[in-house]
Amino acid sequence: CVAFKEHEGEWMKTADRLKDFYKGKYNKYFSKYTRFTHNTVFSLVNLLLPNFIFQQPFIIARPRQPVMFKKLVDGNYQQMDNTTAATIRTAVINYDYKRINAIAEDRKAVQDALFYGFGITKTGYSYETVSEKDHDYIVKDSPFHKRIDPKDFGWHPLATGLDDSTHLVHRILQPRSYLLDNPNIRKSDIEEIEAELPDYYKNKLSNEQKNFLKNYVTICEVHDQENDMLYLFAGEKKNLIMKMENPYDFNGSHFSMIKFAGDNDDFLGLPFMGMIEDEAVAINEIITMIVEHFRKFPGQVFFEHGTIDEDDLERIRTGEQGSIHGVNDISKLQFKAPLQMGQEYFNILALLQNQIDRTLGIPDFQRLTSTTRKSATEASFVQGDATVRRAYFLSLVKDFVLDGVKKVATLEQQFYDEEKEIVASGELHHQTIKFSKRDLEGEYQFDFDIDNMKYVNEAQVNNLNNTLNI
Repeated sequence: CVAFKEHEGEWMKTADRLKDFYKGKYNKYFSKYTRFTHNTVFSLVNLLLPNFIFQQPFIIARPRQPVMFKKLVDGNYQQMDNTTAATIRTAVINYDYKRINAIAEDRKAVQDALFYGFGITKTGYSYETVSEKDHDYIVKDSPFHKRIDPKDFGWHPLATGLDDSTHLVHRILQPRSYLLDNPNIRKSDIEEIEAELPDYYKNKLSNEQKNFLKNYVTICEVHDQENDMLYLFAGEKKNLIMKMENPYDFNGSHFSMIKFAGDNDDFLGLPFMGMIEDEAVAINEIITMIVEHFRKFPGQVFFEHGTIDEDDLERIRTGEQGSIHGVNDISKLQFKAPLQMGQEYFNILALLQNQIDRTLGIPDFQRLTSTTRKSATEASFVQGDATVRRAYFLSLVKDFVLDGVKKVATLEQQFYDEEKEIVASGELHHQTIKFSKRDLEGEYQFDFDIDNMKYVNEAQVNNLNNTLNI
C-alpha cells in the first residue's frame, strides 16, 4: 500500500528505538556487558507530558451571532437568549468530552508525538444496534474520539499534512465475525477475504499468538478527501467490501494531528526524544564509567601476615557499618580509601544534562539536583526563555484539542435527535440541563484557558484564597 511506504524507512526504526529507550531497553542496541542504565527518556517524557496536557480543561462555547434562533417542531423559529444558548452548548460539549474520555486519548496522541514526531486522533459516531425482523433498533449511540497508532495511519506520499493529503488511510485489525455483523457489507464479499496480519504484528507475535489471530482480518479504511468518500478494503488482496459517502457534517478530515516540530514540506514531524537521543546514551556511558570506577577501585585493607586469623578476616570482609572487631595489633592494619575520581566525569555529566535542558527548553534550575547556581537576573532570563517555548508548545496542544472538540460538537448537532438530560460540571455548578439537537444549533467558537490543562495544587489555592480574604 503506497500510503504506508514511509513506514518502511528510518522513521519507524527511530520510533521503535526511542520507545525501547523509554522502557529502559538501552543495552539492546549497544554493548551487552554489565551496564548502569539511567533512563533519561523515561524521566523526560514524564516531565514533559504532564506539562503539556494534565487534565481536561473547561471548554467555553461563544456564539458567533448576536442573536440565536431555535427551530421548533412545527418548523417555526424561536429567538433565544445568547447566554442561555451558550450555557447549553458549553454544558453539553464538556459533558460529552469527559464522558467519552477524549482528553485521555489526546494525551496518548501527545505522547506519540514525542516518539513518532506526530500523534493522531480520530473522531466519529458509533452505533450499537439490535436487529428485530426487518428493523434495526439503536440501543446505544455516541460520538467517539480515539487515538490512532501512528503505525496504523497512512497518507499520500506528497502530503505535508492532513489537509493536503488526497487520501488518508486507517488500518484496522478486526475479527471476521465483526464484518459479518455489519449490514452494509455483503457476506459473500467477506467469505472471499484472506486473513492477514500487518508486518509489525507478524514480527512481534509468537506462532501461538498468530494462530489465535488467524480469524482476524486487516482492513484499510480509505478516506478520499477530494471526493468526500470512504472505502473499505480488506484482506491480503485488498478486496473492496464497502463504499459510502462521508456520513459526517463537519468539514475536513475525520482525523486530528499534533506535531511539535518538523519540515514544513514533509508530513512527518521531528520526535522530541530523538533530539536528545545521543545525550541520553552518553549519560548512560558516563554513569557506567562512574559505577565501574567504584567497582574496580574500592576501599582496601592491608595487614601483616599472622596479625589476624581467617575468622577475623571474614568478619572484617562481611562486617557492616558500625560493627565492632577485635584485633591484637591495630597498627599492623592499614585502611586505604577508594581511589578518588576525577571531576571530569561530573563535568561531562552536567554538560550533557545542560545540553538536554537547552534543547527541550527545561532550565536546569528546575531540576531537584541542579548542578549550577544562577543569579536572580540570569534565572529570570532563562525562565523567560523556557516560558516562551512552553507557551508555544502548549498553543499547539490547545489547537489540537480544540480540533477534536469542534468535531465532537458537530456530531452532537447532527445526531442528537432525542431529548437528553445531563448534570453540568465545572463553572456551571452542577446545573441540570435538558436539551435536544435543536438547542445545539448555531455557530459557536470554542475555547479554553491553557492553564486549565495544568495540575493545580488545591492546598496552594486555598492558602491563596485565605490570604486574599485576610
